[in-house]
Amino acid sequence: MKSLPLSQTNPFLKDPVERRFWLFTTVTSSAAIEGVHLSKEVLEKLQEDWDSTIKPVYAVSSESPR
Repeated sequence: MKSLPLSQTNPFLKDPVERRFWLFTTVTSSAAIEGVHLSKEVLEKLQEDWDSTIKPVYAVSSESPR
């Protein structure tokens, strides 16, 4: 039996807006973990292009208590 693709079974991926949000979040987070630090301008451009409302990574990291 062939199973449905994850995009049709995962509730976070069914909604296109939610899917873009999580994709943007995971890509930028993974890039930062791997040492790829995007500038504020690049992140804002990506958010605009992807129509994402995620809080920018640079804003989150600057709020860190460390």
